[in-house]
Formats: sequence, structure tokens, C-alpha cells
Amino acid sequence: MIGGRLGGRRLVAAQGTTTRPTADRVREALFSRLESRYVLSDASVLDVFAGTGSLAIEALSRGAAAALCIENAKAALAALRRNVAALELGGNLRIAAEDFRTALRAQAAARREFDGVFVDAPYDKGLTEEALEMLDAGALVASQGWVAVETARREKAQRRVGGLVLQREDEYGDTKLLLYERLGEAAGAARRGYDVEQAELAEPERADRSEPEENV
Repeated sequence: MIGGRLGGRRLVAAQGTTTRPTADRVREALFSRLESRYVLSDASVLDVFAGTGSLAIEALSRGAAAALCIENAKAALAALRRNVAALELGGNLRIAAEDFRTALRAQAAARREFDGVFVDAPYDKGLTEEALEMLDAGALVASQGWVAVETARREKAQRRVGGLVLQREDEYGDTKLLLYERLGEAAGAARRGYDVEQAELAEPERADRSEPEENV
């Protein structure tokens, strides 16, 4: 862990190579961005492609009230469950052990809403944009809520996905962090018929790349 009440605790890693953990310095940078812009205290967060749960657990450590992790890879699930048990987070963290599409549809059908969402999909498979589209169409992100995305640096960032608008873009070696925010009533546009073309788009902040960092 990086910070918060669980600072210093170590997480169980998934066996094999199908899970790509977020590097400590990237995770630290991500949460620095989130805490400077949003309030994590008492937040409800969703971790899509959760892996071992490091991002959701970090959010809980920093004050979030509840987290839902979506993961269906056996090795990652085993590690996630061990981490939840070891850190005694069973009352705060739920696991949806199924494909992310099935899980997101179920959350949308239940009309659930999250203050923040993490999306750390496998690279170069088009899953990041698909997840963002489902989050928007299902109105799963609260008004002024955020979506933090980790992708490969080579992948092109979408400035807007429905009502989710890119606010910031940072690069750390081969990793790119994107921060989207829900524009009020624009979220769930596909379901509600809102004209997102009328939404005003701000130019996203970009990190200073004059001194690029080493690859992670």
C-alpha cells in the first residue's frame, strides 16, 4: 500500500502473467491527482478489471466507504480474496466474479451509482473504450464523479465518451493515466437521450513531459 490507514501493508500478487499490477509510483501519482481534485472520504468506488484489488483497496485505505471489484481471472480472484481476508475488508469490499460486461449490466439494471471508477483493462484490446461506453450508458458514474483509466502510452485517448469528459492526461514511462469526469446530466446519454454535443469540453491538462521518466 502507499498511503492511508493500511499504509505499509503488502498485498498478495496473482500467480502467472495475465494480471498486470499498477506500479507503486504510478498508483501514488494517481491517488495524488484524485485527492487533489476530489473527496475520497466516504466515497463509493468501482474497480473494473480489478486484478488483485490494489486500486480499490488503496481507495478504502484512504477513506472510501465501499468498493466493488469486478474480476473473473482465477489467479487474480484467488489473490483478491486473500487480500480482502488478510486486511479484513469483507464489510467494505464486494467482489463480482464475472465478466465485466455482465457485471456492469447488472449494476446498471440495479441503478447503482459510484463516486469513482477505476478502469485498468488489458492493453490494446479495445476494452477500455468499451468499459467507458458501458459506464456512461448505464449512468454508473455519479454527477461530478470520476473515472481513472490506466492504458499503454501508445493508445490514443478519447477526449469524450458520452458524458465522460477527459480532464487530465499524464504519462509515466510506457503507462498513461487518464482522468475523466462526468458532466452532470450528460452521463447515461445513450439511455436518456441527452444531446452530449451541447456539452462544453475543456482542454485536458497534460503532464510536463520535458523530462520523461523511465519505463515502468
